Amino acid sequence: MTRLAEEKLVRGAEAEKGREAVAAGEFAVSQAEAELKLQRNELASKESQKQAEVDRLRFAADLAGRRIADETKNAQTNVDTVKKTDGGPAGPAPEIGGPRPLGRRRPADAALGR
Repeated sequence: MTRLAEEKLVRGAEAEKGREAVAAGEFAVSQAEAELKLQRNELASKESQKQAEVDRLRFAADLAGRRIADETKNAQTNVDTVKKTDGGPAGPAPEIGGPRPLGRRRPADAALGR
């Protein structure tokens, strides 16, 4: 446009309007590119957060599985130990609310002198 204005093929005002239109278009493109970059970064951040959550849940599931396996093994070891020591259960289960063994008093019982 400036060349056309210099050669007097276009008026100076028209050339200035053209320059302003080009500058406005360049600014709009720049703004759109910045918005696109921001959206891409936001999506990448959200994806990263989701992946971290998936990893955390996988870890929790693996940990729970290991705990279950450990508890199962411990329970089986306890059963095997009881069977080896006396060939059966360790005697009758204590009655609920029944007498307590000596030396095992509840704090409320101690306060009442029981």
